[in-house]
Amino acid sequence: MPRVPLPLWLLTWTALSIAPSRLAQDASTSGAPSALDATFSFPELGLKFIPPRLDALAIGKSQAETCKGVWTARLGSSDVRLIFHVFRGPAYDNPEPEDAVEGWRSSMTNPESADPTNLLFDYSFGPIRTRSGPFGASPILAVIDAELRLKSDPSKKTWLSIAGGRIADGSWSMRIEVVPRPPAEDIAVWTRWLETCASYEGKLRDPKWTDEDATAFFKSRVPEALQKKVQKPIRTEHFIVLTDSTSSGPYVKKLETKYATVRKALPFEEVPGRQLLPILLFRTDAEFQAHYRRIYKMGPKEEVKEGGVVADHCLATSCENRDDYEDLVDLTKLLMICRLRIWGGPRWFEDGLREYVASKPKTRAETLLVVQVGQFTPIDKLLDDEAWSKRPSDLSIGDPRYEPSYWEQSAMWMEFLRDGAWPAELFPRLLTTIGGLRRGDRAGTKAALESIYGMHLPDLEERWFAFFQRRH
Repeated sequence: MPRVPLPLWLLTWTALSIAPSRLAQDASTSGAPSALDATFSFPELGLKFIPPRLDALAIGKSQAETCKGVWTARLGSSDVRLIFHVFRGPAYDNPEPEDAVEGWRSSMTNPESADPTNLLFDYSFGPIRTRSGPFGASPILAVIDAELRLKSDPSKKTWLSIAGGRIADGSWSMRIEVVPRPPAEDIAVWTRWLETCASYEGKLRDPKWTDEDATAFFKSRVPEALQKKVQKPIRTEHFIVLTDSTSSGPYVKKLETKYATVRKALPFEEVPGRQLLPILLFRTDAEFQAHYRRIYKMGPKEEVKEGGVVADHCLATSCENRDDYEDLVDLTKLLMICRLRIWGGPRWFEDGLREYVASKPKTRAETLLVVQVGQFTPIDKLLDDEAWSKRPSDLSIGDPRYEPSYWEQSAMWMEFLRDGAWPAELFPRLLTTIGGLRRGDRAGTKAALESIYGMHLPDLEERWFAFFQRRH
């Protein structure tokens, strides 16, 4: 993702250097003399944007290669900046509109960001929401809102909102920064606009993939020796299976059942126009292992313990993988990333959800018994990713240092938070809140739990312990 430009109060506009593709402006015949109506047209992309009436609209510039338009204006007592980006090429893997906005969120909240500007602010992002309509090559628009607070002076706040969509050969985003944070009625103006901001007249994407696109995807991810063995793509309701095997039927038959299992536990909206999710199904485990080693840059003799892997918006496995539990764990991860958009927070959240979906309470019976006698891991420790990497794996029950499986304890937490005596709306709210945090954000997760469930963490832990004390 490109470097994130400075908010308005830190930016010198004269230092910017790249102009937008085209800007059509018409002077208003009513209202204040400085008010302008504008159309931002990009005919080469098939896109057009018509923003609300603004005061003193002007053209800005940007040094970012992906930036195709910058406009500055006034709205009431606030300064407004609109920034339009287009992302093309392998450096920007944005198969769905959400990816075009999620990349910005990830860049801004990354504590190791290459852009030092990001470290000057605290960001509070809301969940990504979608709208259906003619917004791009995919008929889906993704929108996310945030508040920025300058760390050195938290009273200085910016309202930020980002919309994103697809074009025929890439993706686009339109970002709005308003500083200082405007009143609610002005935010409502921008929110209504962003949710219908683009009109598109270009080529539409085939959500089921063309055979040519599917074959190209397969060949781009396998060694040359396998490229000639690619079979005709196999499509189900939600997946496209790309394989070099002539015996993929047993795996394919289970896919939709597993999809339904994930969606029952972690409901999400089925949005029309979604592209089928790719499954890279190798004929043998040896082929999969070679693929895994390429992804993680491992040596040819290094051991691969996994039977599947989720990377680049794709699940890869082999026909020789007979472990339905592990496959469901991986499929849950794929849907958390590509459909629920909740791949954030600590391992307690990420791996706990995967284990909760893929296992049943009876398979966690041993962990339940240990928990019931009080030998469980405190929630504050489970939220610490470093504790996961340090947990001894060779201790047996009875050893005072023994701790039950972190995966299974975390799954029990997900069961408690979802199925306990809570209002139905709390768990979905928890998913979007923690799922939108940066990876490993322990403090943010703790704050979310306490805010959503209305009690301090030790009190919530007591309720969790009592919940499982009643189990038999």
